[in-house]
Amino acid sequence: MKVTDMTRPRRLTARIGAIAAAITVSALALAGCAGGDASASAGGGGEDVLKMTYISYLPMTTLSTSIEMLADTGGYFTKHGLDVEFQVVKGAGAAIPALIGGQTPVTKVGMIDALTAADEGQPLVQVGTIERGGAFQIVSDKKDPITTLDDLEGKVIGLSSIGGTSEKTLRLALKDVGLDLKQIDSPGKGEVGMTVVGSGPADFANVQNGRIAAYMVGIDIATIVAKQFGDEAVIASGLTSKVQADSQVYVATKDSLEKNAEVIKRFLAATTEAKQALLDDETLDDSVASLQSGYSFPSLDDAEVAKQSIDQLRARWTIDGEYPSLENETDRFVSAYGELKSNNLLKAGDGDPAEWVTNDYLP
Repeated sequence: MKVTDMTRPRRLTARIGAIAAAITVSALALAGCAGGDASASAGGGGEDVLKMTYISYLPMTTLSTSIEMLADTGGYFTKHGLDVEFQVVKGAGAAIPALIGGQTPVTKVGMIDALTAADEGQPLVQVGTIERGGAFQIVSDKKDPITTLDDLEGKVIGLSSIGGTSEKTLRLALKDVGLDLKQIDSPGKGEVGMTVVGSGPADFANVQNGRIAAYMVGIDIATIVAKQFGDEAVIASGLTSKVQADSQVYVATKDSLEKNAEVIKRFLAATTEAKQALLDDETLDDSVASLQSGYSFPSLDDAEVAKQSIDQLRARWTIDGEYPSLENETDRFVSAYGELKSNNLLKAGDGDPAEWVTNDYLP
């Protein structure tokens, strides 16, 4: 598998590389049956250590992966008897085939991608929910601020890719206010144009020079833009929060749930505890220090930016504290399927989404 957008953490326990050929799901299954490697040490609960590969569709250079990173640096994987290696692939379009092909027992994708793949007949099951909507930020210039979705009418917005989760999420949000997203340069009444741009802080230049009216980024990039450009940049958050499918979720295959149940349960237990640690750390001093001990990238290296970003992420993980765990909201999952179906974003649209979600593997 091609490995892209990779960082190399300073800690050896977070080895990132092309290891899919060395550690496969079948090897994990054998390790589970045999109680682990003969050379493996016992986990915190007296369990034999099981090795697993975790494939991430997000680069390990964004705080959207802070739960998984803290599970590593904070020792939660070790506590639950896991030796986890991270492998980064580019987007859900690579992560889902890797999951189906048995190169990882569990991965994280957008709910839109999970529902779309399941609707097409892929054997995916949602086993945990991380973000619960509204993480996308829309960045514009104070000379022509975008503070509501209606402000985008007749203008062009920049996206990091066309056809991905961000586009589908924005399309659904705009439909709700009667606007149609199109890949055009000169949108008219009732239309919003879109084009591909970079998604880093420096890409704010595309807004300043008038090429686009705004661009869509994640929370930590928006926080850096706000710090670097001050009141020149206008950051609109929560504009897509009404979209039911705007969530990040953990998914496994039906086959993996049968063969690798123990590994998946341990992984979800470790990430649940890491998430709770981030929620409990009021100042985030300890959490950020732990993350910095193993990883290095701009939005993490700046402790102020890291704390502000994680604080915003915490609100989206829990919906004001209502969901502190990784619990799946089955009703939301079913509603999201209906949302995609009614907007013609599904090929079949005749599945039963209630069969594609379970909380049985959560601690």
